[in-house]
Amino acid sequence: MGSFILSHSDLRLPDIFTFSIEKVAADVGLDAEGLSTGLGKVELSFGELEGENPEHFFLDNPVWRRPLIRLGDGIFFCAMPQVFFSFVFQILDGLLGEDTKPRKCCSTRRAEFLEAEVARILVKALPGCKYVRNFKWHDLEGEFETDIVVKDGSFLLIVEAKSGDISPPALRGAPGRIARHIREQVVEPAIQSQQLAERVIEERDKAGRNSPSCLRLPFPVEDVRRILRLTVTLEFFAAIQSSFSVLRDTGFVNEEFPASPTMTLADLETVLDILPSRAERLHYLMRRNELEKTIRLWGDELDLLGLYLETGLNLGKAEVNEMNLKLMHMSKTVDEYDNARDAGIERKRPILKKTKWWGDILQELERRAPARWLEAAVMLLNFPVDEQHQTERAFRRLKKNVKKNWIRYGTVNTVVMCAPE
Repeated sequence: MGSFILSHSDLRLPDIFTFSIEKVAADVGLDAEGLSTGLGKVELSFGELEGENPEHFFLDNPVWRRPLIRLGDGIFFCAMPQVFFSFVFQILDGLLGEDTKPRKCCSTRRAEFLEAEVARILVKALPGCKYVRNFKWHDLEGEFETDIVVKDGSFLLIVEAKSGDISPPALRGAPGRIARHIREQVVEPAIQSQQLAERVIEERDKAGRNSPSCLRLPFPVEDVRRILRLTVTLEFFAAIQSSFSVLRDTGFVNEEFPASPTMTLADLETVLDILPSRAERLHYLMRRNELEKTIRLWGDELDLLGLYLETGLNLGKAEVNEMNLKLMHMSKTVDEYDNARDAGIERKRPILKKTKWWGDILQELERRAPARWLEAAVMLLNFPVDEQHQTERAFRRLKKNVKKNWIRYGTVNTVVMCAPE
């Protein structure tokens, strides 16, 4: 009986997803005529897509930009209201039309928003760090501007924020458009961040020789030991940005290209939210920088995050043998956690696999915060779980030996650990 009632309730669905202009205008306090004009730009009529090529729908579906169906007399039907949030950039682009002035205003606002939001997320994730936005610098090739530079301990993070849109032809596979977007959103920012990284190294070496600095960063660089580069985009580029090794096969970039991780703003926020400590956040970004150069990965950023939670991105011989890794469904734990939280359901946060003993060492390091503790913590995170167990067993044996033979000269009192190649 219950299943019959549930099935019968489906007859109400058309009414649930149908609304009138007058009702919406009254609810949100907008002019009905103006609202009708706006909604008219995001609606389709029955049969309107009859002449379209269905093969394009998978990567460039007209419904993404126009999710409403006009039923007539100011009545609309929308089966999937969430489309407005999933494809908000494409819908906004359609609303702006070909008018140059609002398009320019929107482009400027997108750039300002992305830079400010990336800076906010990074400063929140790395409390106590120093940072500068819109840092201007120059070399022999001219003057440049780097969107965000962050210094946390001996780590320096160079970030380029790219707010450009991804055109429908590029998503359909048009070679010219793809090449342009890859150049603008992947290649050019990576080259610029590499140029600044090289300048920082030069300035650091100058500081060691007591030479005057010309870079004029608002914080010292002589203690920088690791430079991490990152490009953050506003729009999703069909996972191309998450797997640079795949781009090499296209011929759009050459082998000498200084690759750096590229991820969307949403993915960056998810990564930094899932990983609970500064050390893990920096370690993830460091390993992403290293793996860009050595391994072929097939998957999006959250698949990589899922792999990190399982392995710490300690992939053993796969890193030196140029293996192909297909990361299918590795994001499952992250997806389930985020979906549950979005629905208001409390769920245990997925965490990086490590032994309790190893986790206690990392927590104590962060609590005491001795000089260069972040470097030490990141080094410890380079050890996979099986080697953490081996080290703990060796340390327990060592404790017994020292307690028993501490008075004897030459008693072994040290455990030496070597991370994987």
